[in-house]
Amino acid sequence: MTTRFPTDSERQKRAHLQSMLEDGLVFIHLDARPAEVDVPAHLKGELALTLSVSRRFGLDVLELGPLALKASLSFGGVRHLCVIPWANVFAFTAQATERREVFPEDMPLELRQALAQAQSDERSGDEIPDDESLDESEGSEDLSVADLEANASEDEPPPEDPPPSGPRLRLVK
Repeated sequence: MTTRFPTDSERQKRAHLQSMLEDGLVFIHLDARPAEVDVPAHLKGELALTLSVSRRFGLDVLELGPLALKASLSFGGVRHLCVIPWANVFAFTAQATERREVFPEDMPLELRQALAQAQSDERSGDEIPDDESLDESEGSEDLSVADLEANASEDEPPPEDPPPSGPRLRLVK
């Protein structure tokens, strides 16, 4: 088994979540498709899964490890020990303060493309930026994840049928 140290990005995400949990409920936005992510089977293929975590939930396990978050979350009344590597987390939102932390470099490509398309639509006629210019664009940390939060709840999984259109993300200025 190969052991590795956490990256700066992983340390940063862990610190942000630790800080945000002080305020209460936090929505964790992640790509649930990679094999390393352990969530209930019915959520495993989700491109943009939102989970709710709080220290007030009285969870059996809530561990902010150096490489992954582990939490025994409830889905429809059934507990599941979720293991979420920090590399698969692309945003956090604190419910009480509406504080958002977005990591566009870890956002799934499909969501980044949807954001680029939305930005292109706003500019009405400008070219869609490529992945590198999207990473370096100013204000990318202001990305709204409100549409992703709509699926989050403490005990209920998001609807099984995805919306007919692709993911909707928009840049809030």
